[in-house]
Amino acid sequence: MVPNATPILDIDMEKCNMPKSSPKTATRSPLLHLAVWLLMAGLVAGALRAFAAVPSTIHYQGVLTSAGTPVNGSHTFTFRLYDAPTGGAPVWSETQSGVAVAGGLFNVQLGSVTPFGMAFDQPYFLSVQFNADAEMGRQPLASSPYALRAATADAIGSGSLTLSGNLDLPASTPTSGNIIKGGALFMHNTGFESVYLGTNAGKLTSTAGSNTGLGVNALGFGAGGLLNTAIGNAALYRAENGGFNTAVGVAALLQNTDGSNNTAIGANALAQASTGSNNIAIGNGAGGNITAGNNNISIGNAGDAMDTGTLRIGEASLLRAFVGGIHGVTPPASDVRPVVVNSLGQLGTGTAGGGGTVTSISTGSGLTGGPITASGTIGLAATQLLPPTACAASQIPKWSGSAWTCAADSAGTVTSIAAGDGLSGGVITSSGVLNLDYLAVASGLASTFVTINGNPFPSPARIGSTNDVPLQLIANGARVAYFETTANSPNIALGHPQNVAGGAGVVGATVSGGGNAGTANAATSFFATVGGGERNTASGDRAVVSGGLFNVATGIRATIAGGEENQASGGRASISGGYLNTAAGFNAAVGGGTQNDAGGFAATVAGGLNNNAVVGDYQSIGGGRNNTASNTDAAIGGGSGNTANGAAAFVGGGSTNVASGSSGVVAGGNSNNVSGAASAIGGGQFNSAGGFFSTVPGGQNNTANGDYAFAAGRRAKANATGSFLFADSTDADFTGTVANAFAVRATGGTYFYSNAAFTTGCSIVAGGGAWSCTSARETKRDFVALDGLDILARVAALPMTSWRYKSEESKARHIGPMAEDFRAAFGLGDSDKSINVFDASGVALAAIQGLHRLVKDKDAEIAALKRDLAAIKNKLGLE
Repeated sequence: MVPNATPILDIDMEKCNMPKSSPKTATRSPLLHLAVWLLMAGLVAGALRAFAAVPSTIHYQGVLTSAGTPVNGSHTFTFRLYDAPTGGAPVWSETQSGVAVAGGLFNVQLGSVTPFGMAFDQPYFLSVQFNADAEMGRQPLASSPYALRAATADAIGSGSLTLSGNLDLPASTPTSGNIIKGGALFMHNTGFESVYLGTNAGKLTSTAGSNTGLGVNALGFGAGGLLNTAIGNAALYRAENGGFNTAVGVAALLQNTDGSNNTAIGANALAQASTGSNNIAIGNGAGGNITAGNNNISIGNAGDAMDTGTLRIGEASLLRAFVGGIHGVTPPASDVRPVVVNSLGQLGTGTAGGGGTVTSISTGSGLTGGPITASGTIGLAATQLLPPTACAASQIPKWSGSAWTCAADSAGTVTSIAAGDGLSGGVITSSGVLNLDYLAVASGLASTFVTINGNPFPSPARIGSTNDVPLQLIANGARVAYFETTANSPNIALGHPQNVAGGAGVVGATVSGGGNAGTANAATSFFATVGGGERNTASGDRAVVSGGLFNVATGIRATIAGGEENQASGGRASISGGYLNTAAGFNAAVGGGTQNDAGGFAATVAGGLNNNAVVGDYQSIGGGRNNTASNTDAAIGGGSGNTANGAAAFVGGGSTNVASGSSGVVAGGNSNNVSGAASAIGGGQFNSAGGFFSTVPGGQNNTANGDYAFAAGRRAKANATGSFLFADSTDADFTGTVANAFAVRATGGTYFYSNAAFTTGCSIVAGGGAWSCTSARETKRDFVALDGLDILARVAALPMTSWRYKSEESKARHIGPMAEDFRAAFGLGDSDKSINVFDASGVALAAIQGLHRLVKDKDAEIAALKRDLAAIKNKLGLE
């Protein structure tokens, strides 16, 4: 605060010792007041001018006299500033040689030799030394009239700032011209005609021009690029060289580094697009999957990573999408309308059941009557017509080479039909009946016959072949089942004809169904199984793909339940479903989600997006996105961007948290870091626990770098072993450097209560330096009056010694009674091993009351003796 004292230049120089050969004194002179007034007038005039720079010196003037005679000549003065009126060392000093003194008057600029370097935020006291003489008495520094205005500026830290003019800042650089809020960059104009508003918006070293960034981290990383507009948290965060981009929404165009002419409106719109250009995305997450493609339009659709020149409107799950306002087309009244293109090439809908206009129909082979451009009749050509009348007996319609005519049936004559294996009734030479010989079937014929409507099979019922040729079942001319016998277990392929089960030396392979042209299923290893779906492959021994699309199980006994484009390459690895998941570790598992990777031994990723458990063994990730567990037994419950790379480390959730210490734990929060072994952070933001077994329960910017340290609140720095720090919300570091110490910063006061009703306890009020404990009458009971003289007598008999605690490292000495003696003397407290401070002070006060009573009695006795003595003297005539 600004000192409240007398004017800084109104200094009374009382004495100044000169050399013994010519003793002199310095006295206060009216000239001093005149000089002060003139100097103050100069300060007022200076205040009325625009300040080019704040002066860094203090004008000091005085008059020196010796025995009433003014001093003249060139002399040496030493000036010193102290922070106390007496004692202590100077906080500043300078010596000025060759100071001209004329008629006793001298003028100097303090600080012209040695700069001050102080903030002048507390009282200081000036001393003057003339030549080699002793210092004169110290005088307090005070404020000049316009310096009193500094009190207003001093209050800005806790109040508000009101300007009647402009706030004029220089062009932004990394060290000036910026607005800082909460210790972070908030507003600046780095680069050419660029404006950034928001915590860490825009890069201070950026040379980009004509950019606008509004929001936390908007354009926060970009170093170049022109004419970009980013509105929203982390919008266009990584823009480095691209230009003419517009991003509106949280994380819109987040990864864009070099792309140009992109427009993204909506949270996470085009968030993964890094280098693509001329893309448009509208909607939450629109175009979010596009990475490097160009010329895409995505409206309410996330798109695909490889999209280029693609228009997507609406998610695939939408039942229908309606485009209104098509020129020249009446909007549909129901869902049953065709989509047409009119004569202008415009897209729209036609009337119910309608369509476009047919301009010409030509006749093909075997037809007559065309072409038809308006109306007409199409008929069969004469060469295609069968005979118009029935043919005669023993005649049939035959093609003559140019037309159909009636002609005799020229088939040969059967002279004899004998019954073959399985048949009975022959030989037939003219007419007769052949029957199926069921007895021959039952006895095991080399050939078996099946009727369309079924057969009465003997037991056991069998259908198939008796050699090693594979058996196929055909339906509508296409294979629907394939059976191949092997020395052990058969290979079976059902479903599409292109499905494959088996291979060279393979046994027990099975494809249960599914498949399509070009997307067939394949089970190509021992006892491998594909249940269905399309383009699924089980190539590991005993591997299983239950269904889905483009799934591959190459590991021994690997399993994929379904989903799309999943790969299980580890032995006994399993993937339950999802998209683009990988289980490469032995016994690894992925529950689902997208782009998750379980590559460690027995690693597990339950789901989420882009989670990674590939280094080490037994890692697990519960879900979330972009999480990495990369050490043995490391685990992440969920959240975003978390890393657990310490052995047995754990991150419960939150975002961008790191648990790198062995058995370290981050329960949640944001940007927390546990690097100490078996250390823990409960949550909060920007906290770190680097000591072994250290703890940060939460809060912000706390550090527990000492082993067994504890830091809580805001900016608590427990850097010593075993230090325990609790810091309140004050935005300043609270550092503990003493080992095994307990420290609390509570600027609002400290309160301890010993009962549930909060009526009994002790406290230190805000800014206080001593404990206040409950002592109100309504909190007490069982009152007993005391005899002060009795207490005094017991205090007098109480043994008192000077002593030290055995455990007190400072070896400080104390004075007082032993707890056993105190308890024996007064029966107070609940133990004979401690003394309640209330009891000690109460005994002292009661003893004082007894002493006061004793003194009053003595005073009365002395007064009576004095009266008696005066009466005796009077009688003896001694007065």
